[in-house]
Amino acid sequence: MPKVTSEKKKGKTGRPKKFGRPTRAFYLVLPEDTVAKLRLFDSDMATAIVKFVEGTPLNTLPDGVEATLLTKDKTLLWVGEVPSLKIWPGVLLAPIEPGRNLLVFESDYDFCTFELELRDALADGAIQPEDLPILSKLADTLRNLRRDHKIVISPCLPNPTQNGPG
Repeated sequence: MPKVTSEKKKGKTGRPKKFGRPTRAFYLVLPEDTVAKLRLFDSDMATAIVKFVEGTPLNTLPDGVEATLLTKDKTLLWVGEVPSLKIWPGVLLAPIEPGRNLLVFESDYDFCTFELELRDALADGAIQPEDLPILSKLADTLRNLRRDHKIVISPCLPNPTQNGPG
């Protein structure tokens, strides 16, 4: 017959330690821009602070470009911080989170035109040297999507220079 005891079981119970070592709770008030920068490390603020202190690299888009397949033939394009794209006619970067922007075209501009103009700019040496790796990757991504018959879906913004109805 098993022995009945009133002793509590010894061992691990409850939630595991968050960082695998002793922790302490803190209440912090931080400026919004600091919070945005910490979110580059991790969406969890405590983890972001630990990663920052430990020198962990930022969470950024791999190669600065990402294509998200919505359906078998429709895709969204995401890019990191690319100064050349901020001033590209017909293109807008919609910031979703720090270091991650949705590529948005004006209503009279499309990804085929953008790909052609981007390839011309790359061939002509008209791209800032620091933007070359990301924009080369973006051009390759656009070519692959076109060849695979994928349509790049981009929220289109109305062109303010076009006349309205009437």
